[in-house]
Amino acid sequence: MDNRSSEDEHQSELVAPSTPSDYLEQDSTSSATESLPDNQEDVAGPSTIPTRCPQPSPGPDPTPRYGGRKRKGKKTQVMEAVEKGLDRIFHHEAASGGDYMRYERDRLEWEKETERNRMDFERCRFDFEMRRMEAEERRSRENRELIMQLFQCLRPTAFPSTTPFNYSPYPSYFAPSEVQFGPPAPSDTPVSHPKQQSHPHSLP
Repeated sequence: MDNRSSEDEHQSELVAPSTPSDYLEQDSTSSATESLPDNQEDVAGPSTIPTRCPQPSPGPDPTPRYGGRKRKGKKTQVMEAVEKGLDRIFHHEAASGGDYMRYERDRLEWEKETERNRMDFERCRFDFEMRRMEAEERRSRENRELIMQLFQCLRPTAFPSTTPFNYSPYPSYFAPSEVQFGPPAPSDTPVSHPKQQSHPHSLP
């Protein structure tokens, strides 16, 4: 009978404690029994010397955290954030693809219109320059003709004419056929000279 009771006590000591207070009680009893000698164990009874025991390590927290899942590593979180950002960018580009194409079409139309207007302006400017050059050339030609006409009208008769077909010399007093060069030819009839009128102040 005594052997059975000692075995039960020994088995109860081997059973693991269920709470932290059981840990403390078991450690205190074990330290007290080890410190007392064998002959004083029955006399002194359980020891009341306080002993410092290490705190038991806490077990896993039963309450779920992070939405009922384990916390992921930092690298995994960064990769997920990058993937989400890329998905958002792709979605935005797909949603705004029509606007971008319309913008590009409008830009191309504007560039074509600008180039067409520039070509029209250059053509008009070239036509204006050509007409201006023609007008200046015509004006200079007319000025030359006017200067030549004025020179022909105002030039002295001694200078030869630059345009003979337009030159008409000033008529002389005698006709060219009446002009006689050298002494007159002798003739039987004397030449009658008109009577010279005496000047009123001349001597007789």
